[in-house]
Amino acid sequence: MKNWLDSLVGMISPEAAVRRARARNVIQALRRGYDGAKTGRMTSGWVTAGTDANAEVAMASVRLRDRARDLVRNNPYAAKAIMTHASSMIGAGIRPRPKAQTQELDDRITDLWEEFAEQCDADGRTTFYGIQNLMARSMVESGECLLQLVRRPSSFGLRVPLQLRVLECDHLDGTSDRDLPDGGFIQQGIEFDRFGRRAAYWVYPRHPGSTRTGLSKSIRIPASEMLHLFDRLRPGQNRGVTWFAPALLRMRDLDDYDVAELVRKKMEACFVGFVINPEPPAGTGGDGEDPVKQVENLVPGMLEHLPPGRDIRFGQAQYTLSQDGKMLSIFIPVQFKRRGGRKMIVAPDGVIGMRAERDESMIQAVAKAWKWRQMLDRKEVLSLSEIAAKEKIGGTYAGRVYDLSLLAPDIVEAILDGRQPVGLSLRELAKGIPLAWEEQRVKFGFGG
Repeated sequence: MKNWLDSLVGMISPEAAVRRARARNVIQALRRGYDGAKTGRMTSGWVTAGTDANAEVAMASVRLRDRARDLVRNNPYAAKAIMTHASSMIGAGIRPRPKAQTQELDDRITDLWEEFAEQCDADGRTTFYGIQNLMARSMVESGECLLQLVRRPSSFGLRVPLQLRVLECDHLDGTSDRDLPDGGFIQQGIEFDRFGRRAAYWVYPRHPGSTRTGLSKSIRIPASEMLHLFDRLRPGQNRGVTWFAPALLRMRDLDDYDVAELVRKKMEACFVGFVINPEPPAGTGGDGEDPVKQVENLVPGMLEHLPPGRDIRFGQAQYTLSQDGKMLSIFIPVQFKRRGGRKMIVAPDGVIGMRAERDESMIQAVAKAWKWRQMLDRKEVLSLSEIAAKEKIGGTYAGRVYDLSLLAPDIVEAILDGRQPVGLSLRELAKGIPLAWEEQRVKFGFGG
C-alpha cells in the first residue's frame, strides 16, 4: 500500500519508487512463507533430519522392531491391532482361481494347487494360507518379512518340487554395507547390481537372537530365490519399518495409564472406612485392661463390629492428590441396608447396583475368549479364522467372543463373581467393547 512518502518519491524519481515497491513485495512474501517452517518457542523442541529413507531405517529399525514385538506380546490393544490387520488383509487366505481353456484342465490345476498349498511349508507346520497370514502379521509387527523359495529334489516325493520358508527380517545381515568391484553395492544386507536392481540377499542361516551359542556367518542367496515383503513409504527405501512406529510411545503411555488405573481401583475397592476413636484403646495405658484388637487390614465390603465408644465414618467419592504428588487420598460414600434379611452395601445415587447372580453364558464366553487368546499367543493357531473353522462357527461371531478378552480385569472379576450390573448381558457386550477400560466401566454401568 502506497503512502504519502511513496507518492513524493514517485514524483521526484520514478525509478526509486519502483525499487521501493519491489522491496516491499519481497518483504511481504518472506513474511507469508510456511507456518510449518517458522522457528520460535512453539517449535524449539522439534528436531528434524534430512537423511534418506535407508539412513533413517538403519538407525532406528532394530529398536522400533523390538519395542513393537514387546507391545504385541504384552499389550492387548497391540495384539488386537495386529490380528485385525492380518485378518483384514488375508482373511481365510488369498486363493487363486484357474481360467484354462477347458473345465478338465481347470480341475487338474486346482487339484495340483490344493496339494501344493497343503505341502508348501518347508517347516511342515502350516499351509499356504497360514503362510500368508504369518507374513502379514510379521510385516505389521516387524515392518518386513522374508520368504525363501526352497527347491526340493525328487526324493521328497512332491508333485510340485518347491517349498516355502518364512524368515523374520532379523535374518538379514544389516552389517553388510559395502561397494562391490563390478559397480554394484550391498546395503543393509541387500545386494544390488550396477543398475540398482536387487541381485541377492545376505542372510544368516540361524536367527541372530537364537539361544544357541555363536553367530553364524551370513550367506548369499540369489534374489530369484527370495521374496522381500514390506511397505515402501519413500522412494529408494530398501527395508521396512514396523507399522506401530508412529504409535509406540502413545501405546506405552496408555499401557502405563491402565496399570495405574487398575492399582487405583484396587486401592478403592479395599478402602472401606476409618475407625474414629477419640480415646486411646484399652490396655495401652498400662492399667491392666485387656487390649482391644486393632483392625489394620481391610477387604472389600468389610464391616467391623466396633466396641462401645467407637464410631465408623465413610468419606465422599472424591480423589485428592497432595501438592508434592506423593499421597493420594480416596473418599468413598457407602450405605448399609438390609434387603431380604441380608446386609448389603449400597452404592451412591446414579451408580447401578450390583446383583448376586452368575450369568453362566457370559462366564463361558469370557472363558472361551481367554482360551482363544492363549492359543494365539502360544502360536497353536495363527488366526481367528482358523479358530472359527475348528469351532465350526462364523468368523464374525468368533471376533465378538474374542473381544471379551479385552475387558478390564475388575469387570471380568465382577462377571465371574456374579456382581455385574443389572441388565448387563452377553448380547449387550457383543454390541461392541471400547478399548479403554474406563470407557468400558462407564458404558456397562460399573460406575467408572
